[in-house]
Amino acid sequence: MITVGVLGDIASAIKKHLVPYCDRIMGQLMHNLQSPEVHRSVKPQILSCFGDIAMGIEEKFEKYIMHVLQVGFAVEVVVVGWWWWWWCGGGGGGGDDGCII
Repeated sequence: MITVGVLGDIASAIKKHLVPYCDRIMGQLMHNLQSPEVHRSVKPQILSCFGDIAMGIEEKFEKYIMHVLQVGFAVEVVVVGWWWWWWCGGGGGGGDDGCII
């Protein structure tokens, strides 16, 4: 997790000088984000790192945006799905109050 945070700091500091390395960095981050072997506590840091890289390289991030959005959407579906399950009685949430399944 520290490494991902440092990568975000580096991206913020060197900005567009990171561009030549972005294909490899983004590929590894995407792989780690989708890997079941990477602990779930690291994955939000990876999403944050995408933001740091985007802010650093500005318009050069455009080539990665569709991949990041697809992975981000998949993460959102998992989180919302879990919340819905919990709230609708699976995890002690609100029970049947307004849950349409």
